[in-house]
Amino acid sequence: MKPWMTTVVVALFGIATSIEAARAQEPVAGDTTAVADTMVAAAGDTTESLEEIEARLLGELGAADSTAPAAPAAERAAQRGGAATLNPDISLIADFLVDLSPDEATLENEERYQLREIEVGVQGAVDPYFRYDAVLGIHGDEIEVEEGYVTTLALPANLQARLGKFLLPFGKVNLTHRAELQMFDYPLVHREFFGEEGFSSTGVWGSWIGDPLGFYQELSIVGAEGMEAHEHGEEEHAEEVHAPSPAQEEAESHGGSLADDLGDRLWLAHFKSSLDLTPASNLELGASWATAIVEDEEAQARTNVYGVDATWRWKPPQLSKYSSAILQAEAIWRAEAGPAETRFGAFAYAQWQLSRRWHVGARADWVEPPEEDGTLRGGQLLVKWFPTEFSQLRLAYERQDPEEGTALDRLIFQTTFALGPHRPHAF
Repeated sequence: MKPWMTTVVVALFGIATSIEAARAQEPVAGDTTAVADTMVAAAGDTTESLEEIEARLLGELGAADSTAPAAPAAERAAQRGGAATLNPDISLIADFLVDLSPDEATLENEERYQLREIEVGVQGAVDPYFRYDAVLGIHGDEIEVEEGYVTTLALPANLQARLGKFLLPFGKVNLTHRAELQMFDYPLVHREFFGEEGFSSTGVWGSWIGDPLGFYQELSIVGAEGMEAHEHGEEEHAEEVHAPSPAQEEAESHGGSLADDLGDRLWLAHFKSSLDLTPASNLELGASWATAIVEDEEAQARTNVYGVDATWRWKPPQLSKYSSAILQAEAIWRAEAGPAETRFGAFAYAQWQLSRRWHVGARADWVEPPEEDGTLRGGQLLVKWFPTEFSQLRLAYERQDPEEGTALDRLIFQTTFALGPHRPHAF
C-alpha cells in the first residue's frame, strides 16, 4: 500500500473512533443515571454551595449585586413594567329602576324611571399589614360615603380588626349592599327597623374565626357611634343616638366618665356557625344582639335589638353553573323603652336556579313597624336573568299589606351592571 493511502486510512479510523466515543457519552432517553452524570459533569465541582452557585449564575446573567440597597417600591414596579400594580382596584355598580306599577308610581318623588344608585368601590392592600375599602354611593346630586374602613391582615390567633364606617354584622342580609341583594330591596323588617339602606355605623369591629367544634365559627364584636337610619332627603342619616335631650344635657353638664360615655353608644355582637352538610349543601346559623341609648321624647332610654338568622345553600359541584338553591330566614326583635314596646319582624326567602342564566325567587314578610300600630305583611316574587356575572335584569312584584290602610302593589324592573374587579361579599 502506498504511503499516502496508509495516512488517509489512519486518519479516517481516528475520526470514526472519536465520533463513537462522543456518542457513548450522550445520555440515553430514560436513563436518569446518565442524565445525572451529565449534569454533574457540567456543574463541575459538586461541592459548590447553593450560595456560590446562585452568585455565579447572577454574575453570568449580569444581575445587580444582591448586597446593594433595594430600590424603592415604585422604582422596582416600574422596572418590572408593572407600576399599575400599586394602584387600587376601582369598580362601579349601576342600579337602574323602572316602575311599572299599575296604579301609581311608587318610587321616590313619584318617578317612573330612577337611577337609584351608582356605587363606586375603591379597594386595595395598603401594605402587608392593612387593606382599605371605600364604597361611595352616588344618589342624584349627592355623594355618600357608604363604607370606608381599614382591615388588618396580620393579627395572630385568627383575629382581625376593622376601623372606620361599615355595614354592621347584624344578621346575614345586612352585610350586602342593596344593589347586590338576592332580592330587589331589603326585607320590610330591615327597612322598618334600620332604614332603606341597611344598618351601618362608624366604629371598631373585632372578629375571631376558628373551628373548636370541628366546623367553622365566627365571633364579631363591634363598638360604634350609634344606629343610623339611612334615608335620603330631609331625614337623611338621622342619628337615633346622642340627640341632645334635657336629661342628656344635664348629665353632660355634670360630666361623665369615659366608660359611661362608651357604654351609651352602640355595642353589637354576632356569632355564626357554618357547617357543610354534604359536598353540595351548607348550613349557616347566626345570632345577633345590639344595644344603644336612644332619645325618647324628654328622656333617654336603652334600645336592644335581637336577631337570629339561618341560610341553607345547595349547589352540586357537577352542575354548579346550572343548578342551585337558597333558603334564607331572619327574625328580629326590637325592644324599646317600656314593657309593651317590643316589636317583632321576620322574613323568609327562597331562590331556585332554573338554568345557567335564569333564577326565580320569592319572599314573605311580616313586621310590626316601630312608629305604627298593627302589622305590615308583604312579599316579593322575582324573575332574574344573568347574561354574565357582571350584569343582571330582574322583574319584581312586591305587595305591602298593612293591617290598617290600603295595600300597595308594585311592579319594578331593575338592571344592575358592574365594571371592574368588585370585591365579593362575605359567603
